[in-house]
Amino acid sequence: PQPTHRRMSWVEVIGYAGSLLVITSLAQTRLLWLRLFSLCGSITFLVYAVLIESVPIALTNCVLMLINLWHLWRLFTGREDFSLLEVAPDSPYLRHFLEFHADDIAASQPDFSGVRDGDVVVMVLRDMVPTMVVVGRPRGDAFRVYLDYAIPSYRDFKGGRWLYEERTDFFHRFDVSEIVATGLTERQRRYLRRAGFRQREDGKWVRRL
Repeated sequence: PQPTHRRMSWVEVIGYAGSLLVITSLAQTRLLWLRLFSLCGSITFLVYAVLIESVPIALTNCVLMLINLWHLWRLFTGREDFSLLEVAPDSPYLRHFLEFHADDIAASQPDFSGVRDGDVVVMVLRDMVPTMVVVGRPRGDAFRVYLDYAIPSYRDFKGGRWLYEERTDFFHRFDVSEIVATGLTERQRRYLRRAGFRQREDGKWVRRL
């Protein structure tokens, strides 16, 4: 007898699509994309559960959908608790933080050569998680930034926006009128644009306070 080839039904295609979306979400390093893919996966699986009349799968994905929506609401509405933590230049934790992320820092800000005595170091905490570090020092009427780095899972520009828009008091205490940074890579230039910096004729990026 000739072998029969079973054709995949469109219902199965929906199930496989849901599986692919869930797997893709687990491969994301940024929380925003993880939640978006996970939300799409839970919605797709919910449709699949309704089509095959599976109550357990439907209930599970209803709960997952609500969890993802709640986390996305927090991400988009800024319902996180931001705070600043000044760190000593010789802090052991800072050293380990920079060493752990050294390759990623070099890829985006290759001009950063390390923390020096006299540098001002501040971390942005989100729900008490260190997600961003800024290293710089005041020079004349400008605060010169040598490093402005956010870890991959929190690289959604919210930390920088909060620091440069809502915590200008941190920079005013140094009696400066502008913040100056460099953007040697496209990734960093894109970040600086979104953080409100503008490029000068000399190539430096400046944000007026």
